[in-house]
Amino acid sequence: MRLTRPNDPLLTATKFAAIAMKIVLGIGIGVVVSVLPVILLNQDAVAAQLVKDGKAIGVDGLIAGIAVALPMIAVVLVGAFWFVHLLGRIVDTVGEGDPFIPANADRLRTMGWLALAIQLLTLPIGLAVARIARAVEDSPSDTSVGLDFTGLVLVLILFVLARIFRKGAAMREELEGTV
Repeated sequence: MRLTRPNDPLLTATKFAAIAMKIVLGIGIGVVVSVLPVILLNQDAVAAQLVKDGKAIGVDGLIAGIAVALPMIAVVLVGAFWFVHLLGRIVDTVGEGDPFIPANADRLRTMGWLALAIQLLTLPIGLAVARIARAVEDSPSDTSVGLDFTGLVLVLILFVLARIFRKGAAMREELEGTV
C-alpha cells in the first residue's frame, strides 16, 4: 500500500534543496579541479603576486600545502555531491510512499561511509591548510585541526537508520508474504 502526499511542502523543499546543493557542489568541484593545475603550473606568478601584495611567504610550503589540500578538497566535494544525490533518491521514495525498501537501507549505509570519509579527510586537509597559513606569515597561526563531533554523530545516526530501514523493509516483505 502506497501513501503518497504529492503536495508535501517539506519533501518539495528538500528535493529543491538537494538539487541546489548538487549544483553548488558541482560548481565547487569544477573550480577546485581547474584551479589546481593553474596554480601548480604558475607557481612563480602566484608567489610574485603574494610578494607584491606584501606577504612574506615560504613558496615551497605554500605550493606543497595547495598541492595536498586541493585534491583532497575535490574528493570531499565529490563525496558530498554523492551524499546529496543519495539523499535526493531517498526523498523520491518517500514522495512515492514507499521509503522502507532495501535500496534506501543501502543508500543510508553508503551515506554513513561517505560522511565518515569526509570527516577523516578533514584532518589532512586541516594540516595542509595550516601549512599554507604558516607559509603566508600574516595568516593566523591558531589554525585548529580536529574532528567535528556533530559529523561523527551524523555517521552513527546514518548507520543506525540504515539498519532500521533494512529491518523495516524485511518486516514489510514478511507482512506482505503472509497476507
